Amino acid sequence: MLVSDADPSTASLVAEAAELLKRSGLPVYLVINKMPARGGRLDLDAVSRAVRDARGLITLRARPAAAAQLTGGEFAWDRAPEDWKVALDELCAVIASDWRDLELSS
Repeated sequence: MLVSDADPSTASLVAEAAELLKRSGLPVYLVINKMPARGGRLDLDAVSRAVRDARGLITLRARPAAAAQLTGGEFAWDRAPEDWKVALDELCAVIASDWRDLELSS
């Protein structure tokens, strides 16, 4: 799993790391964190093209209040932003479908 913020230069480094991980034969999952609701400079289509073999790409919107709760140790999933819950459910579903290929359990 590779995580990037929504800055294009960071995403570029993550795309390079994905190329190195491709050699492992294991699936690659991408998470773009701190994605602005609008006005962001990151082109998600370009990220998808750069990491064609990714099994999943999810985005987590920038939510300063929730991030502050997380940093302060006061975060609870029952109060998490709905879009965070949906995005992470989608990521979990993709990982679950690949579970046997990940060779993490006997």
